[in-house]
Amino acid sequence: MRVLYVILLLTIFGCNLDQKQKSIHGESIENNSVVGIDSLYLNELEENKLRVIVLPPYDLISNRGISPNIQKYLEKELSKSKEIDLIEFPYKKLINISYYNIYDKKYCKPIIDNVDCDIIVMTKIDLVTQTGNMQKDSWSLRIKLFNTQTEIQLSSKIIVDSLSSAEIEKKLSLTKEILINEIKSTVTNTLE
Repeated sequence: MRVLYVILLLTIFGCNLDQKQKSIHGESIENNSVVGIDSLYLNELEENKLRVIVLPPYDLISNRGISPNIQKYLEKELSKSKEIDLIEFPYKKLINISYYNIYDKKYCKPIIDNVDCDIIVMTKIDLVTQTGNMQKDSWSLRIKLFNTQTEIQLSSKIIVDSLSSAEIEKKLSLTKEILINEIKSTVTNTLE
C-alpha cells in the first residue's frame, strides 16, 4: 500500500513539475507547491509510524533492586528506528493504573484506556543464577508484543537464557531489527 502511495506521489509530483517547466516562459512558478508535496509525504510517513510503549518487565524480584533495566534497554534500541514513534513512559497518565508485572494482553485494557498507542511491548525477566554480585547474576528474558488495534499478541523470537545484564543489553542491541520486524508483523499478521 505504501509503495502505491509513493508511486502516486511521484506521478503527481512529476506532472506538476512538467506543468511548472512549461509555464516558465509564460508565467511565474510557485515554489511552494513542490515543498507542499514533500511535506505532505513526510506528514504521511510520520502518521504511519507505529506508536510503541515499553512496559516495565514482569519481575517477581523487582523490589530487590538487582534486576537489569530491561525497559531502558528496549527503549534505547527502539528509539533508533525511523519506523517507530516511541512513547516516553507516561507515569502521570498511569497514576493509579497497574502497569507493573503485566505480561499478557488481557491486563492491558487500563493502559490502552489511558495511553494512545499501537503496540505494547511486554517483557518477563527471571533470575536464573544469583551470585551475590549483580554484574555476574544471570537472567532469562522473554518478550511479548501486543497490537492494540488488531489485538494480535505474539511472543518474540528473541529469547535470552542465562545472560548477565550487560550481555542482555548487548543482545537486545544486536537483535533490534528482529524486534522491529516483529512489531511491524503485528500490523499485517505475518512474520517475515
